[in-house]
Order: sequence, then C-alpha cells, then structure tokens
Amino acid sequence: MSPDHSLDAGDSKCARQLPAAGSNCAATPAQRLVSRRMFVLAMLLWCGCQPTHRPGAVTQPVEDDPGSGSETQRLTSSQEPSLGRRVRIAAAADLRFAMDELRSAFGRHEPLISLEPTFGSSGNFYAQLANEAPFDLFLSADIEFPRKLINQGQGLPESGFEYAVGELVVWVQSDSPIDIANQGLSALALKSLRRIAIANPQHAPYGRAAEAALKHQELYDAVRGRLVLADNVAQALQFVDSGAADVGLVAASLAMAPSLRDKGRFQVVDPGSYPPIVQGGVIMKWALDREAAASFRQFLLGAEGRSILLRYGFRLPDGAP
Repeated sequence: MSPDHSLDAGDSKCARQLPAAGSNCAATPAQRLVSRRMFVLAMLLWCGCQPTHRPGAVTQPVEDDPGSGSETQRLTSSQEPSLGRRVRIAAAADLRFAMDELRSAFGRHEPLISLEPTFGSSGNFYAQLANEAPFDLFLSADIEFPRKLINQGQGLPESGFEYAVGELVVWVQSDSPIDIANQGLSALALKSLRRIAIANPQHAPYGRAAEAALKHQELYDAVRGRLVLADNVAQALQFVDSGAADVGLVAASLAMAPSLRDKGRFQVVDPGSYPPIVQGGVIMKWALDREAAASFRQFLLGAEGRSILLRYGFRLPDGAP
C-alpha cells in the first residue's frame, strides 16, 4: 500500500507558514526541504548583490579607514626620512687610507652628506672623466689632470684647487734584509732584489716620480728589467706586502697608514730627485650636488682637513696657509 501524502486541514495550515517559536505545529519533512531551499536561494541572491573586485579594477578606499591604502601611502611618504646627499669621488690611490679619517671628520660636520670614494690611478680617472664618467669630484695626484678637464669644459673653472704635495718613499716588509735606512734608494741596485714594484708611469703620477728618481740616481738602467708595474701606487705597495715584489717605490701616505706601520719599513726618497707631486682637484660640471661637493672641498682645504693630510705624510702646497 502506497504511503498517504495527503494533508489534513491542520497539516495544510502548517504547510502555508514556517512554525514560529512556541507553535503547536511540527514541521513535516516536506516543509523542512522547502525551507532549506528557500534559505539557500536567499543566500545566493544576497551574495550576488555584493560588489566584487575584478583583477585590475581600482577601488576607492574609505576616507576615514586608518588601514586604507591611501592613508598608508600618505604616512609612508611623510614619515620616511629623505635620502641623504652624496658626493661621488674619483680619488687618487694615495688617498686610500687618509680618506677613511677624512670621511669620519667631515661626517661630524656634515652628517647628511655621504662621501663615496673610488680609488685608482689619476691618469685612468682622467680618461674616464673626459668621457663624462659619473663622478662629482676628482681628487688627482697630478694637478695637470684637473686643469685639462677645466680647459676641456668638463670641470667647473672656479672649483679647481691644489690640496697637497705627495712624497715618494722606498718601502719593504719589516723582516726584509734590505738596509733602506742607510742605503735608501741605492739599495735597489742589489742583485739579490728580483722584483721592484712601481706604479705604471704611463698613467700614475707616483710611477713617473719613481722613474724620474731612479734616473736621477742613475739606477734606472740597472733595475729596468726587474721593475714590476702596478696599475696604481696602492697596488705597488700591495705587491710588496704580499711578497710578489721585494721592494717598492710608493706613496708616503700609504706607508704611514696605521694598518701598515707594523708590517713594513720605509725611507723617504730625496724630493729633489723627482718633479713635485702636486695634487689637485676639481668639481665636475655634471655633479649631482655641487653644493655638497664644494662643502667637502672647503673642508679638505681647511685646518682640520690639512692636519689629517699632514699626518699621512703629505706636504702642503706652496702658499698654503
């Protein structure tokens, strides 16, 4: 016998409405099924009315929402510290150790200006700057290179300056048997010396000075075959420090660095045996921050800057206060 699906009068009343709390009508299975379907349909209709975010669509954040993207961007832009000013320096290799102290001292006066030195041979830097290399300030070991850049219209004419005079020394390792204290430059004539390091005279001022001093002492022909040419004067000292060369003709400013005082011995070469190593600088025409570059130029020529240069074996230019 098939089940009876007919409803009596009481059932019909309950079928027309959902039972309220406290109702005497109990929901039939059919009513529960209808209720569930109506609930699902209502939810689908409600979700379909809500705004959706399509990829690439731009939404407008609520103005008063502290977590909105626009507010975060405003806080970031207003609270981020501004980027510091910087000076990109093409620096002669003989400034490698002195520059650490110069930067530290300058930073106490101008904490917002960062000095970014790159070290190398002055001749190579001149060639790069002649092709507008991205440097703001050129500190050369030869004053003639900045003068050429000014004459070529690449350096600011009013910014050219002399800042020091370099000195040439003979440098050996601490345990070397070479008696440079008594023999000086003439010790290079010893046949036991296999390699003598100097900077390349083609582009390094200290290399030209070393070559001139050897010729002045009539030693050049005797040692010519044993010369090891370094790219710059700092590399010449490195050759000796590493044992790749027995002795080197290098800058006093490197030999007098605190980090090398216990590693080697040096003897000053007679300044009259080579042309003066007059060092100069210039601010480039394309400098990003001329004012910052001029600030370091002023510091270098001031009392504090010059006292640091003197401690590293430089001499002051003629006429310097």
